Amino acid sequence: GIKRDATAFPSLKDERFWDSFWRSTKATARTQRVDRVLDPNFIPTDQKDRDLFERQQAFMYHVAQTTLSIAKGQEIVRLHEATFDAQKVYKELAEYCSKSTKATQVASELLSYITSHRLGEHTWSGTTEAYVVHWRDTVRQYHELVDTTQHLAEATQLVMLQNAVHGIDELRAVKERAEAERVLNNTIMTYQQYCTLLQSACQQYDSAYKVSSRSRAPVTRRVYFHDIDQDDGANDYDHGYDVEDFDIDTPISTINAFAAKTNFLPGSRMPFSVWKGLSTKDQAIWDQLSDESKKMILKPASAQQNPPRESALTSMSKALPSRPAAQGPKRFFGSGTGSKMISPPKLIPPPNSRIVHLSDISAADYLA
Repeated sequence: GIKRDATAFPSLKDERFWDSFWRSTKATARTQRVDRVLDPNFIPTDQKDRDLFERQQAFMYHVAQTTLSIAKGQEIVRLHEATFDAQKVYKELAEYCSKSTKATQVASELLSYITSHRLGEHTWSGTTEAYVVHWRDTVRQYHELVDTTQHLAEATQLVMLQNAVHGIDELRAVKERAEAERVLNNTIMTYQQYCTLLQSACQQYDSAYKVSSRSRAPVTRRVYFHDIDQDDGANDYDHGYDVEDFDIDTPISTINAFAAKTNFLPGSRMPFSVWKGLSTKDQAIWDQLSDESKKMILKPASAQQNPPRESALTSMSKALPSRPAAQGPKRFFGSGTGSKMISPPKLIPPPNSRIVHLSDISAADYLA
């Protein structure tokens, strides 16, 4: 017979990973010939079948006890401790993870990602093709958690996916091509046709720009995990922190955390040349500071000690009565009633002349 191995089953440590956990668990159970336990509608037909199913139940109960680490999972396992009914354990677990209030919250998070997330350098780590695959699988997960009446129509999915990849010219060109086909040939591209063309465009883009497995950015990595500024002309650099590839199973929370980590508060980035001069220990300490603290540290000392305030010259200027703009003398050309009055031409300062601004002179000079 088949040798069963409980350690081959995945663990569920977070409800957010339910979809991948459940899919992997069913696949593993099938290879070990115990997948009938995961079917809530299965009923053994005779005594021999009941005896076999009882042994399968005992094995899968052991699996559930060792792999279900979430609180609700442990609670369900203990409720069936007397009967070792693994079939009910997994049935109740699936209902909780797919139909409970928690499932509704997860569905809401999925829908928010589907409708609002945009592919970009600081929003995705990996290839553009992997992004499209992940986006489409997120739609699948959302549909599994909601009623069929809430499923997104393919026409709606088409528009949302077009919006998601709009920021990349090469991928946006697929939409533009579809629009051209519609105008010229009165042909409307379906969602599946669009996805096929988009996948091809993604592959060409990833190949042409040699997209790194760490980022969407072309050629080399541009994952700014440290708050530094490139003031020395360096275009790409690696600061020691690697970001794992995002793939079809990457949770949305991880993607959102990546986006938050790689977007910085203006004024909180250290010059690259300064960063390279820090020791590894100091670099690690810098990474632990908040953006607000970094901005405060990088702020010039003079600006910290003397906050911006209105200068004495500005105050005195405001107190003076307004004066009309200086104008040159009017000149008349011609004679009699037909004479015309025009303003003199504007004077152009001679070369190398020095233009003095009010901020460069004293209040006494100004009033003289």
